[in-house]
Formats: sequence, structure tokens, C-alpha cells
Amino acid sequence: MAPSLAGNTGEKPLTLTGRWKKDSSRSDKMDKGMDLIQLGWALRKGMVMVTALLIEDTPDHFATLVEALGFFKVREQYPWTGEMTHQKRRDMREGQTTGNVTRGKDGSATVEISWDNPHAGSSKDTFTLSADGQELVQTSLITIISPPDSCETKTVYKRAS
Repeated sequence: MAPSLAGNTGEKPLTLTGRWKKDSSRSDKMDKGMDLIQLGWALRKGMVMVTALLIEDTPDHFATLVEALGFFKVREQYPWTGEMTHQKRRDMREGQTTGNVTRGKDGSATVEISWDNPHAGSSKDTFTLSADGQELVQTSLITIISPPDSCETKTVYKRAS
């Protein structure tokens, strides 16, 4: 069971698990991040059309599934042991990412990944739940090794009914 978060006075503990709908009006544009990793036209269009985020936060693992238009899907799963795991690259290029997840004292989850060329770099994504459990904020820091550059974005989600 996911830990209770501050501000939750109900019987049921708040959890990151669920289906989340992106609130585009309150989320940052992702143009600089896509520029950093030199994302192609088709994947840029897919990223702009991200409509939902599914999170599975169990005692054993933290998993995410990002969907855009029903055909663009990226799934990642990390054990809470902190063990480094390998996943497919989010940018759909050949190769893998290596990463892990950690739990914050506030119940947040932080996924840190890195990848090799082309466009070698790293990403740190932190998922933080609001006190009422109805809003999720994902902050992402993308860093590229050469030429050295980085950007940070915020994506806001509302819990889907």
C-alpha cells in the first residue's frame, strides 16, 4: 500500500496510482526538451498529443504508461528496491535507458534515467501528489551531455474519474 501523505485525513491513504489527464493550460510547453534531444517531427507531434498518464504505485514497483492518441505508448517499471533497471528509450531510438526510482518523504516518486548516444543525457522526473490526491505535478529535468545543456518542465495532471 502506498504511504499516506500529509493533509489526508480520510480512511483511505492517498496514492499516485491511477489514470491522470493532462491539464495543458497549466503545463509547460515541451519544445526546449524536444529540441535538446533532437526529437523528430512524428515524435514531437506525439508528445504534444499526450492525453493520459497511468501510474501503478505498488509496494513492489512504480510503473508509468504515457499515451498519446492511443498509438504512442511508453511504459516503464522500476522496483522500489532502488535497483537499476533497463528500459526502452523514451525517444524511440535504438538503445536503452538505465534508471531507478526513489520515494520522497512526502510520498512523491522520483525516476532518474540516463542514456547513451545518440544525444546522450539524463532525465529526472518527480511525481508529486496534491494534499487532496486529485492533482499530480510532474517536474522533469532533462540534461544533455554534448553540447552541455538542460531544461526543466512542469506537467500538471488531474485525476481521471
